[in-house]
Amino acid sequence: MTKTVMVVMRDIATTQALAPIVQILNQQGYRVHVFAEDIAAKLLPEKYRITCQTPQQLSHDVINQLQPDLMLTGTSVQPGLEKEAIRLARFHKIPSIAFVDTWTNYDARFKDTKTDEPLVFVPDYIATFDEISKQELAQLGIPLSNIIVTGNPHLANVDFSDLPTQDLRTNLQIPDKDFLIMFVSEPLPDKWYAEYGYNIPMEDEIYTTVQTIANMMHPKCHLVVKLHPIEQESQIHSAMLKLNSNIQIIKDINPYHLAKESDLILGLGSNLLIETALAGCPTYSILLQAFESDIRRSIGERFTFIPILRTEADIQQVISQLPLNDFTPPLNILHKHSKAYFLDLINKVVS
Repeated sequence: MTKTVMVVMRDIATTQALAPIVQILNQQGYRVHVFAEDIAAKLLPEKYRITCQTPQQLSHDVINQLQPDLMLTGTSVQPGLEKEAIRLARFHKIPSIAFVDTWTNYDARFKDTKTDEPLVFVPDYIATFDEISKQELAQLGIPLSNIIVTGNPHLANVDFSDLPTQDLRTNLQIPDKDFLIMFVSEPLPDKWYAEYGYNIPMEDEIYTTVQTIANMMHPKCHLVVKLHPIEQESQIHSAMLKLNSNIQIIKDINPYHLAKESDLILGLGSNLLIETALAGCPTYSILLQAFESDIRRSIGERFTFIPILRTEADIQQVISQLPLNDFTPPLNILHKHSKAYFLDLINKVVS
């Protein structure tokens, strides 16, 4: 009998991870119904050629019509379709799996933001990306037996070598013998940080970090600040352009092409840094000491294969060593098999 899977997603990282699973489920004969909101609604048809529905909300009527055998969702911090899907799955006694794509704000992913009640939207099973995250999730009170390490399907085959060569440097007016530095920006709302005791606005940290990089650059360095797809240009970005004539702010550019052409990739905590490091691009996470706290940790502390830069001297040393020809990509053992691990979990739950 054909099994029906209902998939609900919102954020970029979730879409990147679950879209390959949706494609395989379709190939294997599952009946898959995909619901999306926010950027997932744009990415799924454009990048993955996956048809999706984009309702404002989910209802009991949808569940009664589709009769899903499994509910598969992401775990966005924000309220929306994913949390509603878990609530409906529990009400209709439908098995559920939710994927945790990153290592921050675990509690906010499962709590009711209206009542502040914790663990309201915990699914039957949580698929997560590594063993450390499994232990961290268990600290919330979620049974270890319900947390399954699958790895991240999006990271199964991170390889930029086959990307077509694009003359980005010419388009960006960067001479071939000069150095291209990519800074990965991110649009985390300040209110998220305030909820967790972090009282420095995210924009302040991003601007200060870019300012520090600009101060360390020599004339042959060019800094391209790659904006997040949902990030909007603001006065902060206008101020960045005044720091150094060799700074550009760009949003609509393929980040993988830019990474492949870059001599150095810098950022704060974006998951894109994991991808560029796994692809063998010289990648560093910056966490200046002024912004470090118990709340604010470096992605380099979480993923030890990403070196951390904490001071101006650290940044200056890396820039002075360009080109970095000895950057070795880490082994990608777990994520390499993550699609198979994820499908094993799905087959187990629906069987």
